[in-house]
Amino acid sequence: MKHLLQLSKSVFAILLLFGTTNKTLACTGRDIVFTDISITSIVNGVYYYTYEIKNVGTVDITLGEVVLQNYVSTDNQVGGDAPAGGSFISHQNVSILSPGETFRGTYQANPFPQNPQSTYPYLIVHVSLSSSDECDKSNNYFVGFIQISTAIPTHSMAADAKLNWDVENKSFIVNEWSGAYSEIYYSIFSVSGVLMLNGIAQRNESTPLKGLSNGVYLLHLSDGDKEYLKRITYFR
Repeated sequence: MKHLLQLSKSVFAILLLFGTTNKTLACTGRDIVFTDISITSIVNGVYYYTYEIKNVGTVDITLGEVVLQNYVSTDNQVGGDAPAGGSFISHQNVSILSPGETFRGTYQANPFPQNPQSTYPYLIVHVSLSSSDECDKSNNYFVGFIQISTAIPTHSMAADAKLNWDVENKSFIVNEWSGAYSEIYYSIFSVSGVLMLNGIAQRNESTPLKGLSNGVYLLHLSDGDKEYLKRITYFR
């Protein structure tokens, strides 16, 4: 009887060890998760944030397949939330994220004006792959509380920049930039806060803006550390 009891304990220990080990193994295939999101500012109701995603799967991922979908919520639960825009990370179409690697970028959520931060204090961001073949889809959400104290731009976030807006050629050049990172992400918003264009601008190189109608727009630049805002007029 004593021998059977010891055997039962040993079997139970093996099963427990197997169950614990199995939970720590990454799924086999493509899997991507958030490792960090930080809101840097709120401008005209738009939430600007930096994010970091990690390839926790076992195969390469093309960043152009990554989709970010934003929501705002009255609580920290997923479901029944208000959409706040989203898109592919289209400016990184050919870049590869290998297993274990991370990618750091900047993006923005665009809630409707009737969904103010005072009523919808939570930002929910969903990351996925456009092919929808992730081996684990249960780890794709990030829920964060929007603190007003960290969302208001401070002097330390403002970049010292010199930007040349070429009206005739519908392009801009970032001549100087005080941020710490080499890649500068740009976003073009209408005066009502609708995202029109986004991508990456290189310092001292012309960045063309195509497809815009005549009007006034807000040009937002950020490297994840510093940011810069400028109103531009577009006409043909």
